[in-house]
Amino acid sequence: MLAEIDKLGTNLLKVTPGQSLGGGDAKLPIKAPGMISRVGPVEAVQSTGNTDAEAYRNPHIPSLNTNSLSVTTGLRLPEAVRTSMAHGRYLHAATAQQPVAVLGRDAASRLGISRIHPDIRIWVGGQWFYVAGILKPAKLTPEIDAAVLVGYRPRRSTWTSTDTPHGVRTVPRNPPPRCRALGCPGAGYG
Repeated sequence: MLAEIDKLGTNLLKVTPGQSLGGGDAKLPIKAPGMISRVGPVEAVQSTGNTDAEAYRNPHIPSLNTNSLSVTTGLRLPEAVRTSMAHGRYLHAATAQQPVAVLGRDAASRLGISRIHPDIRIWVGGQWFYVAGILKPAKLTPEIDAAVLVGYRPRRSTWTSTDTPHGVRTVPRNPPPRCRALGCPGAGYG
């Protein structure tokens, strides 16, 4: 077990909005990833954010039967959360401009997709998205396993973010020796 913990690392910090002083939901500013990336010990920052778009295998599935979450994402998320592709490829600059998705392991299972082929598509937010890949399990960030990851947002989209104004959630990764500078609680450094 210690070998697995060493391999995964204990240095993943997830920054999420909390509550405001008045007790309401706080919002992270759109500039949060850039601001966090300027902190010296941070190695990588990737952002995700939940949307209200639903994902289905096809448009004929009743809306009550949604089985996964839709999430917009950064292009280097697998590296930041220490996972990799089980099948296919991850999003990149070209696919971020097109309706292309990558599925977390559980999302792929719920949508009945076990392998990738050129014509495989899913229905996300009222539009077809091609599936480029399936991620291996993200052990430190299990919410990624149930996610449909897209870098593209339709121009005439009615999608709205459900957790921050711009769907920003940052996932920085920093090396343990530098963790003290970030005040990492629970890692023996802060």
